Amino acid sequence: MFPNFFLTLELEEEAQAARPIPRLPWAGASLPHQTALHIAVIVNQPECVRGLLCVGASPDLQERSGNTALHIACREGLRECVRELVSHSLSRAPLHTTNYAGVTPLHIAVQKVDEGAVRLLLHAGADANRRDLSSGRTALHWAVESQSAALVRLLLSRGAAVDAPSYAGHTPLYCALHRPSEAVRSLLREGGAVEPLEEDEEEEDDEEEDDEEEVDELERKEVRENEEEWDTINSSNL
Repeated sequence: MFPNFFLTLELEEEAQAARPIPRLPWAGASLPHQTALHIAVIVNQPECVRGLLCVGASPDLQERSGNTALHIACREGLRECVRELVSHSLSRAPLHTTNYAGVTPLHIAVQKVDEGAVRLLLHAGADANRRDLSSGRTALHWAVESQSAALVRLLLSRGAAVDAPSYAGHTPLYCALHRPSEAVRSLLREGGAVEPLEEDEEEEDDEEEDDEEEVDELERKEVRENEEEWDTINSSNL
């Protein structure tokens, strides 16, 4: 979309201030509190991400939805950008920063079933037991929700607490009992999960409905944000 060389120069100039940028010369509209680093990720330019980090761009800054550049890279499945953000020796990736939906980059990567990004985040030091702020679920809960045996296995191997309760008191195995994957249930039991007591089925049905509504709303919000971001960037080409 943009020549890497000129984009890098433009973004590096803005990075010196390490602040959200209201307008770029090649963009015709204001950007939603995004930094140069956010823009480099949105246009999937890992080389620019590396250059910005080298000149002091802060990976901690959040845009209007509370997303750091790492949140966006995980949300969009931009693994090379994730790699640059978590591996650069001169920066400290905001592994445990929550956005305004209450989730960390690891939660997002697990929700997207991106095993490669999850591995990068865990290797960089992401806490597998960090709870999201809205429901108290850990990454293991979200792996169960995604029905990903591979992610359940990976998280357990990296120290995920097999019986961590959500705010509602539900463990990953409790959630798994009401979902189809036998492989997920087997992995949790092999990991030492305690069998939950029988509870009212209606309560679980209500929770599943709430979960679906929550995920649907997050997905709708992501679609709106993506459309707004690309409309803003593409307006420069008109």
